[in-house]
Amino acid sequence: MLRQLSILVIAASVGIHAGACNDDNVLRVDISGLSDQAAADHIADTMCKHMEVCPQATFECSSTPDGPTTCTGELVSMTYNECYQDLQPDIQEDLEQVELTADQEQLVNDCVNGMLAQDCMTQAELDEIVDAMNRGEDPDWGEDYPAACEEMDQIFGDEINAELQPGCPPSNAGPYPARLSP
Repeated sequence: MLRQLSILVIAASVGIHAGACNDDNVLRVDISGLSDQAAADHIADTMCKHMEVCPQATFECSSTPDGPTTCTGELVSMTYNECYQDLQPDIQEDLEQVELTADQEQLVNDCVNGMLAQDCMTQAELDEIVDAMNRGEDPDWGEDYPAACEEMDQIFGDEINAELQPGCPPSNAGPYPARLSP
């Protein structure tokens, strides 16, 4: 899931802007000293609470041999249960693969919290991204990818961040947290 969280939060960098979504009840992660299962539960719980408030960007692209690639984008809300059942097992599996040091646990905290602090993506922002993709341009994915996530890539590999980051390239079409760019 950390791989998926990267896509979601930690994958898809299209726009997880949680801070603006939930100013009065800021969601935060702290996995320091937790078991792999407890940490996975905590990350998935927090991310899924966030995704209930911030719809996730999904992309669908198609092309023909002689024509251009055409993409569409949609903001899709996920239910907490769907999200949790999808993310928690993957995150736990990722955490079980690595024995994290205290510093590495803090990187995970910083990465996830950095993604949660971003604003929710709007339909207008998603439309701009899709328009750029359809013109063959590199879209402006919005908020910067948190530096801690780049460092976390070195611990878990790029796969984890691809799963947690919203807005990954269209080849990764699917529900992703709206906004973080790889």
